[in-house]
Amino acid sequence: MNRKLASNTQITRSSLILDKQDDLDKVVAELSRVFSDILTGLSFRLPIAAKTRSGAEISDFLEGQFIQHINLGKSTMLSDAVQGQGTKSPFDFKCLAKLGSANTQLVYCDIKTAFIKEEKSNSAPDMGAINKYISFFKDGNTCFIFIFLKYKSVKQGFEVVKFTDDQNPTYFLIYPLQYISSSVSLNLKNQIQINFEARPRERTRKEFLELLKNVYVKGYKALLERTKKRLKAADKTFAFIHEQYRE
Repeated sequence: MNRKLASNTQITRSSLILDKQDDLDKVVAELSRVFSDILTGLSFRLPIAAKTRSGAEISDFLEGQFIQHINLGKSTMLSDAVQGQGTKSPFDFKCLAKLGSANTQLVYCDIKTAFIKEEKSNSAPDMGAINKYISFFKDGNTCFIFIFLKYKSVKQGFEVVKFTDDQNPTYFLIYPLQYISSSVSLNLKNQIQINFEARPRERTRKEFLELLKNVYVKGYKALLERTKKRLKAADKTFAFIHEQYRE
């Protein structure tokens, strides 16, 4: 059975929702509402003049828009938004989500953008080192949210492009790390990787941690095999060099 996580993200139901999953849904729904307001106010145009590194500038611009919107009190749930500092920051921006009189959650948000020339993007961006996510959850946090946006070049700046695979085309995707597509993998740089067009899948915390563990183990096994091959090749390589220089 399918249901809407928020107005801009279609997910597949897999098991009974827990209270903390309801919290995730509420945060995603509110971030979706805020982002809809931001993009509508911009007429879905991005006033960026950059011809190189446009994705980074667009991300910075949108982070600023989120922070301004939240800190001006335009959300009754979200507050205290702060932008990440530098490329090593574990988040693009963070904020607090008040979900009840005694329930305030720390929310990390990561904005991913893709410049496209066609309707679909084959981009598979690095989503960050897996250890930063492990640390986030070890600290007892739950709300790590991804925000995906596609854009194209127009005469004056850039324009937001819809995701069109679903029955209900949308200008962006927002979902928590916990619902990331099962196609997620770990590359040789220890970075989580996911296709930009991949759709999320709802799962419990237990199911997510099992997925994350499998990705972690599979990724490091692949790295270990690659290291073994390089070490094995090193003997032949340096033996050849030694022969070249032997008098």
